[in-house]
Amino acid sequence: AEYMRTKYKDYQWTALMKYDDEKKKTRESIAKWYSVAVGDAKKLCSMLLFGAAVRSWKQKVGVKESMPDDIFIKNLVREVRKARTLLLRDEGESGEKDTSTMSRVLEREEASIMTELRNELEYEGWRVATLLHDGLFVERKCSLVSLRDVTTRILSEIARKREWRAIEASVDESS
Repeated sequence: AEYMRTKYKDYQWTALMKYDDEKKKTRESIAKWYSVAVGDAKKLCSMLLFGAAVRSWKQKVGVKESMPDDIFIKNLVREVRKARTLLLRDEGESGEKDTSTMSRVLEREEASIMTELRNELEYEGWRVATLLHDGLFVERKCSLVSLRDVTTRILSEIARKREWRAIEASVDESS
């Protein structure tokens, strides 16, 4: 939020700054609006910051799709989209990042999958300690489901949603 406010001074970043400054209060307000737990409100904000749609969050937590969105959430979605547009535009103009369009698309897809995987693992009772570009460090919190089973299920769901034919999960449970 601070980076966007500093780099793009001509734009209003009200929702991003509010969330950055008042996370707890904002999450509580969102939870109250949608009648969900504060943890689910936190998950919504995280998902939105990584480009997910409110609709997919509503499906996950059982909020009716017809439920109108909180004004803060509407503003956050708008600001995140604007931030992405500006950052991608500047990345293209600067020439600093010497990558092809395809590699950028794959990089974004990988980030999206890892974020979705992290969110689902946390939802299933695993603690995700670190999110890397191509891996996660997780530890058992309260889940009774094996890491391999939950990861395979989640990756299969991701593949189905993206209409991929096959996917193979690689889980190293040695640590």
